[in-house]
Amino acid sequence: MDEAFDIIVDVIANGRILGPQEIPPPVAAAIDAALARNETPAEIHHDGIGYVWLVRPCVYP
Repeated sequence: MDEAFDIIVDVIANGRILGPQEIPPPVAAAIDAALARNETPAEIHHDGIGYVWLVRPCVYP
Protein backbone atom coordinates (compact mmCIF):
# COMPACT_ATOMS: atom_id res chain seq x y z
CA MET A 1 0.00 0.00 0.00
CA ASP A 2 1.41 3.36 -1.04
CA GLU A 3 0.82 5.90 1.71
CA ALA A 4 0.61 9.57 0.78
CA PHE A 5 2.44 12.03 2.98
CA ASP A 6 3.63 15.61 2.89
CA ILE A 7 7.27 16.23 2.17
CA ILE A 8 9.81 18.87 3.08
CA VAL A 9 12.38 19.87 0.49
CA ASP A 10 15.65 21.21 1.87
CA VAL A 11 17.85 23.21 -0.49
CA ILE A 12 21.50 23.59 0.45
CA ALA A 13 24.02 25.98 -1.06
CA ASN A 14 27.45 26.96 0.22
CA GLY A 15 27.09 24.60 3.17
CA ARG A 16 23.80 25.87 4.61
CA ILE A 17 20.09 25.25 4.24
CA LEU A 18 18.40 28.10 2.40
CA GLY A 19 15.13 29.75 3.28
CA PRO A 20 12.42 29.79 0.60
CA GLN A 21 13.13 33.44 -0.26
CA GLU A 22 16.80 32.61 -0.93
CA ILE A 23 16.13 29.98 -3.60
CA PRO A 24 16.40 31.46 -7.11
CA PRO A 25 13.20 30.98 -9.16
CA PRO A 26 14.95 28.89 -11.85
CA VAL A 27 16.26 26.51 -9.16
CA ALA A 28 12.81 26.25 -7.54
CA ALA A 29 11.26 25.54 -10.96
CA ALA A 30 13.84 22.83 -11.70
CA ILE A 31 13.15 21.20 -8.33
CA ASP A 32 9.37 21.36 -8.90
CA ALA A 33 9.80 19.73 -12.32
CA ALA A 34 12.06 17.00 -10.90
CA LEU A 35 9.55 16.27 -8.14
CA ALA A 36 6.74 16.03 -10.71
CA ARG A 37 8.83 13.46 -12.63
CA ASN A 38 9.57 11.61 -9.37
CA GLU A 39 13.32 12.02 -9.91
CA THR A 40 16.00 11.33 -7.34
CA PRO A 41 17.29 14.53 -5.69
CA ALA A 42 20.44 15.88 -7.29
CA GLU A 43 22.59 18.99 -7.57
CA ILE A 44 21.39 21.88 -9.72
CA HIS A 45 23.87 24.48 -10.96
CA HIS A 46 22.71 28.06 -11.41
CA ASP A 47 24.85 31.20 -11.79
CA GLY A 48 27.98 29.32 -10.73
CA ILE A 49 26.46 27.96 -7.51
CA GLY A 50 25.59 24.34 -6.81
CA TYR A 51 22.22 23.83 -5.11
CA VAL A 52 21.67 20.41 -3.55
CA TRP A 53 18.10 19.48 -2.74
CA LEU A 54 16.91 16.70 -0.46
CA VAL A 55 13.45 15.36 0.33
CA ARG A 56 12.28 14.19 3.73
CA PRO A 57 8.85 13.31 5.06
CA CYS A 58 6.98 15.83 7.15
CA VAL A 59 6.57 14.30 10.60
CA TYR A 60 3.96 16.73 11.88
CA PRO A 61 0.30 15.66 11.70
